[in-house]
Amino acid sequence: MHSKIQTIARRVAGTFCVLALTISTVLAVGVKPVRTELIIDPGGSGSATIRVINSENIPVIVRPEITVYTKNDEEGFPVSENLSADDPMNIHDWIEFPEGDISLDPNSEEQVTFTVNVPEGAQPGGRYASILYTSVDDATSGGVKIQVAVPSLILVKVSGEEVHAGESLSFGVKDDKLLSDFNPMLAVSFQNSGNVHEKPSGLITLTDSTGQSLTQIARYRHPVSGALVTGDAIPINLDGGNVLPGSSRTFTAEWNENIRPGKFTAKMELKFGGDQVIEKSTDFEISEDLRLDSFVINQLENSTDFTITLTNSGNVFERLEGTIEILNEFDSVMASPEIPADAKYIAPGSTASVTIPWLDKQVPKGKYSAKIVATHGFTDTPVEGEVQFSSDVVDYMLYGMIGGGVLVLILLIAVIVLLARKRKPEASV
Repeated sequence: MHSKIQTIARRVAGTFCVLALTISTVLAVGVKPVRTELIIDPGGSGSATIRVINSENIPVIVRPEITVYTKNDEEGFPVSENLSADDPMNIHDWIEFPEGDISLDPNSEEQVTFTVNVPEGAQPGGRYASILYTSVDDATSGGVKIQVAVPSLILVKVSGEEVHAGESLSFGVKDDKLLSDFNPMLAVSFQNSGNVHEKPSGLITLTDSTGQSLTQIARYRHPVSGALVTGDAIPINLDGGNVLPGSSRTFTAEWNENIRPGKFTAKMELKFGGDQVIEKSTDFEISEDLRLDSFVINQLENSTDFTITLTNSGNVFERLEGTIEILNEFDSVMASPEIPADAKYIAPGSTASVTIPWLDKQVPKGKYSAKIVATHGFTDTPVEGEVQFSSDVVDYMLYGMIGGGVLVLILLIAVIVLLARKRKPEASV
């Protein structure tokens, strides 16, 4: 099966960080690490160093400031809060760091060391903040202004009694929807009801309708070694994303190898808190049945295009990928207009039409045939169809070009003949 185009941003949330927010596509400033985790006793302190990196060819000035949060959203991004100064979750005053502006030369970096001082009597559990580096003035690169706001997250665990409690709120196909040009996504929602942040992780296995286990169903990079792994189970939260106390988060797991239609049972084993395990299973089906109803050519006065009408009798949202091959009466391919990549999905149980543009004029005179060369679905099932058509429209431009070429040829021959006559020697007496 050919490689499917994926949505690139899926793994960004998995790192539990927010990347640079810019008004252009340029990532001017970054931080490493994006997340620092510290375990500190009440009355103790802990320090860490952050590298603030300017990867642009221009100088940038950033100003650090503390942002406090206690929860995350469903994708794992922190939710900032305005907590009162005496709120036990507010650690703004716990953090010491250089507060002055940081001037970054082009393609340079600065190291910033911060310290977290936990007061005596602090209750055990998680506390959360970030140092947000915001540009003082808009930098300019290639005429495009860049405004930077990059956080380095700080997750503090105050030592003491840790409460590890959580549950899986749901497990199944993501959004209850299967898209034919994306790998099937299974979603696990985890609720953290303890007092410290958790890194739930686990595996999903698949069995078919006969109970046979599917093998080699996941292909991914090992998070430590970077080696490419092909496994018999799909990993959950491979990037080690956190779930904060009182928050829930949805993790997605991608079935990206050996995908096939059929009925399946997915079994999940999710671990958290060291020794706690959650097990769940769900049944789902992949049924693909896309039927070609009609294939016609539309020869209008100022354009020529094709219309394909299809009925989706399966349970997968389908979309065709491919071209229309147009052949002349000698079976030579004249053109291959592509099926638009932004064609809408055909929903399960519905009929829809797809228009494929070709010419901004009518087809020149002749006999033709058009063939659908397209596929759909997880297993690239071919869709076949052919239409014969002809046209009596005279392509005056073509005939004009031919006529002009003939006239030029006649003139050229005449010139050659005249030159030959001039060069012919006179007959001797």
